[in-house]
Amino acid sequence: MIKIFGLADIDKGKLSLLKEKEFKEAIGNVPKGRYFITLEKVYRKRSLKQNNSLWAIPYKILINCFIDAFGHNVTEAWVHNFCKENLLPEEYLERIKKEWDNDPKNQLINKLSGEIIVLQFEPTTRKMTTVECMEYYENLQNFGCEYFGAEIPEPDKDWKKKLKEYELNNQEK
Repeated sequence: MIKIFGLADIDKGKLSLLKEKEFKEAIGNVPKGRYFITLEKVYRKRSLKQNNSLWAIPYKILINCFIDAFGHNVTEAWVHNFCKENLLPEEYLERIKKEWDNDPKNQLINKLSGEIIVLQFEPTTRKMTTVECMEYYENLQNFGCEYFGAEIPEPDKDWKKKLKEYELNNQEK
């Protein structure tokens, strides 16, 4: 299977290839035939600030919620894994699952029978876009509110102050 990737801008229905010369060189080596072309919107990867706020706000609040509800300690890693397995946005999960299944690093091929075994999929937050990260954050907020009655504040520049306020209020209970 031939795969050629190119980056393009689309404005008012007009497609402009970036690195057009390299793209044309790549397709110049493709055999004659009919091909399927797919366009995929490019999103920025989640930011470091988004990642930090995930670990600093909702995960810390949810740790306390789980401890209060179930009476035993849970770790940030446990909460992170629970949330990845249960609260990642569906479209994001579908996208990364498809990538996982198609990645040769996740496949074992039996040389005798040709059978392909795909290793078990492991959800991750590493490949989220900025939009998907905000969706995930909203899922965490909804979960905290619905299951524990906890308010998880919006991420903002004052998140450290809000977390301290939350921790102070939680200690008073």
